[in-house]
Amino acid sequence: MIEKYGGIWVGDSDKSLEVIHERHDVKLDIIEAIYRRKIDGFYTVALFVKAEEPQWRLPIWHNTEKGSIFESLEIAEGHLRSTLGSSFGHKLE
Repeated sequence: MIEKYGGIWVGDSDKSLEVIHERHDVKLDIIEAIYRRKIDGFYTVALFVKAEEPQWRLPIWHNTEKGSIFESLEIAEGHLRSTLGSSFGHKLE
């Protein structure tokens, strides 16, 4: 665990994923990410928000997007833009 953008980060613990895109949106205080799965080359997206944990001084980054797998980076980027747009009224830059 490390401190990242004011929260506790455990997102790099899965060694089967390669980070393709990661960006912290300061205004919304979220982290958006796209990972490539090393086992098959497919992509998955993550949208991290902070969640308070009583035993920790800092909040923990929690992934709200789990389970979706995409065959191309373009499809993964589209899904991330759609998720950001519907959840936060925000577009991927």
